Amino acid sequence: AAIILSAVLASRLSKRIVEPLNALDLDRPLENDAYAELSPLLLRIEHQQQHINNQMDKLRQKQDEFSSVIGNMSEGLILLNEQGVILSINPAAAKLFGTSMDCIGRDMLMVDRCLAMQELIRMAQSGKHSEKIMKLRGGEHQVNASPVMSDGKLTGICILAFDITEKERAEKQRREFSANVSH
Repeated sequence: AAIILSAVLASRLSKRIVEPLNALDLDRPLENDAYAELSPLLLRIEHQQQHINNQMDKLRQKQDEFSSVIGNMSEGLILLNEQGVILSINPAAAKLFGTSMDCIGRDMLMVDRCLAMQELIRMAQSGKHSEKIMKLRGGEHQVNASPVMSDGKLTGICILAFDITEKERAEKQRREFSANVSH
């Protein structure tokens, strides 16, 4: 009888001790009515939450700045992870490759299956910068793929597309003119 009574009392006592701990609101740690012994822990949690919130605000600000910069570029910019999955794409690149912002999270080769793009991505994945002239949306574009390295390890790929249609047209006219003059 003493063992059973001890077990019942221990169970009730432990529930009464643990109940305030389980009822803690960690989102608002300073508003809790808990044991005085928990005050240092709750203060520490509050400071960490403030620190995390400040960091999140700074990250949002940096992300907004980044989005503003790449959103206003006339060149196409695509950022891929090391497997070739799209992390970010600016509006110019989305228009150039005939896609939308919904392609984020998809493999780049699902957006553009051409052999030249596959070769660019393969070269960048091997750690080498590469560039090719490609016909996109009726114009000539120089597409550069550069590996993004961190501590000697590939962490991503940056694809940049420049419109060189006018430059190529002027070069063609120059060659034609030179050929005509030499005849």
